[in-house]
Amino acid sequence: MKERSWRKHYQVALSERDLIKLENRICDTEEAIFLRVQRLANSPDFWSERKDIVSAIATLRRLQVEKLHFPDWNPHR
Repeated sequence: MKERSWRKHYQVALSERDLIKLENRICDTEEAIFLRVQRLANSPDFWSERKDIVSAIATLRRLQVEKLHFPDWNPHR
């Protein structure tokens, strides 16, 4: 994966229309988010980005369920 911010990966995933590419874009975004969270783990900056990360993960999950027909693993439904 090229080193880019998770936000850039996220924007690319949101604009992807090809379903095969979308799955790859989502995986790239998830990886970028994971790496960012690891870098921020002990940083006070983590809390300023946390809300955006949580929101992005929820949107990616919704794309996976609605567009890619992944199973819905939401235990709260």
